[in-house]
Formats: sequence, C-alpha cells, structure tokens
Amino acid sequence: MSLPQVTKEHLDHWALHPLDWLAIFLPKVRLWAKQQEIMEAVAHHDAVSVRSGHGVGKSFVVACIVLWYLFSHPFSKIVSTAPTLEQSKTILWDEIRTLHKELSKKMEYCGELYEAPPGLKIEPGWWAVARNPKDSHSFLGAHKEHLLVIFDEASGISRAIFDAASGLTTGQKNKQLIIGNPLEPGSYFHETHTGDVPGFHRIHISVYDSPNIRWSAKKNCYEDNVDAEGNLPYPSLTSLEWVSKRIKEWGIGSSQYQSKILGEFPTISTDSLIDSRHLSAAVQKGLYLRETLKKIQEGNLIMTPEEVKKMVGR
Repeated sequence: MSLPQVTKEHLDHWALHPLDWLAIFLPKVRLWAKQQEIMEAVAHHDAVSVRSGHGVGKSFVVACIVLWYLFSHPFSKIVSTAPTLEQSKTILWDEIRTLHKELSKKMEYCGELYEAPPGLKIEPGWWAVARNPKDSHSFLGAHKEHLLVIFDEASGISRAIFDAASGLTTGQKNKQLIIGNPLEPGSYFHETHTGDVPGFHRIHISVYDSPNIRWSAKKNCYEDNVDAEGNLPYPSLTSLEWVSKRIKEWGIGSSQYQSKILGEFPTISTDSLIDSRHLSAAVQKGLYLRETLKKIQEGNLIMTPEEVKKMVGR
C-alpha cells in the first residue's frame, strides 16, 4: 500500500465504509445487494452470522472482506477456517488470490501470498492466514487489537473449533464472521441464528433472493432475470435452471431444498432419519411422563390403571 498517500482519516472512513474502499481498490468488483449487506454488517457489528442458499456468492464476498479489513486496519490479523484446510485453500483462498492480483494493480505493495497454510503477509504482525480446523491449538496466540475470525462453510466446523477460535475475539475491536449453508440443526452455527448463542447480527439469504431470479407477478412464478440478449446479471450465481433441476431431484420440503435453496436450517439433518420437530416432541413427552409418574409414586397424583395406560399409549 502506498502509505504516504493514505491518511488516518482515510483509514477511519474505510473501516466503516467498506464499499467505498472496494470502489477505489477493486473497482471491477460488482457486489449484489446481499453481498453488500454482509460487508456493511461486518463493519458495524462485532459478530455476524450468515445462513444462505447455494451459489449466492458467499466465498467471493468473504474474500472481499478479508482484503478490505486487512488494508483498512493497519497491523490487523485475520484467521479463517473451514471444515478442512483443503476447502480453505480451494474455495476462499482461491478467491482471495484472484482478487489480490487485481489489488496489486492499485497498490504499490499489497503483501505476499503463501500456500502452506494459505495466507497473506504484509508485514510481521500484519497478516491473514487459514488455520487447521482439526487442531484447536492452532488458534492460540493470535490476539490483536484488530482481529477478524472467519468461519467459512460453518455447518461443517466442530463446536470445539468455535470455542477455541471464539476465545481469540476477546478484545473490544475484535470481530467474528460465521457464514455457510445451514445444514445441521442443533449445531453451533444453528444456535447463532436461534438466539441460543447471543450477540450475533443475523443475515439470511435464499436462492430466490439472487439477482439472477425475479418474481413475475404477471405469470405468478419465478423466472430468469435476463436482459434483452438473454444474459443473466451475475453469471457466476445460481440460476433458476439450477433451482428447477434441484427441485426435481430433491423435492420441495426435503432437507436439501430447505438448506441449499431456501437457506434455512432443515427440520431434519442431512444424515438423520428423524425430523428434529418429532424428536423434540418425543423428548418433551418423555419429560412429561417421567414427572407425572413421579407424582403418582409420591402420592401427589391419583390416576386409575386405565388412565395410566392411555397416557403412555398402551
């Protein structure tokens, strides 16, 4: 970065207005409304959790966030993780490498990329790196005034890693971004959206929110949002054709439809045979039966044998 040309006022402004930074240093980047919302949310909230459908540009906007945060907060640190280190390398960090090449056209020096593990170093103590999700100890020692921890493809990240990485963000200006397809009900990621884990600004994105898809009031259905030449506004995002194929394959109401199209946590996980709503009801019934039988044994409730059999379903 050509630091003599950048003042503290510039940095303070960019820290709160990431889209302005993007317009200057990555002018070819076009973010759609929900991607812009995510960037603005990270600028203004300490903890952001994003659940979304498939193919809406999650990893791309996270790559934009990595570069914006790193270069608008001098001597900041960014730690990213995903279910596997290979996923970090081939998804998020592949996007970062592409954008870094564009950034180099606007900055005299924008740091050095390295591969093992994937990372970007500007100066000692000023870097972004992907951490091994299998080793919670790899998250130790990254405390910094300006620190951003990113959980990409968050449904596949274990609770132990969330706990270890969250322990880094104890500073007043530290931030967390959790993002991914909502695949596993009952996961830590899920709890950031139910409120069981408090303090998160929550964002939801359905595939139907994509700028490639629009609602036709005249036809009373969704249709491809193409221009006069038949081109989609964002060719890299999910199209209605993809959605139609997946509906035929999965069916409306399936766990895949709920998570990958609607961007909602399914009522039944992808590797479960029991709907979580039924499981919850069964647990509640079990607790009720246990308390009722306890009262009978203690003489605080009188029921006939026939009533007891009817209550337990026998």
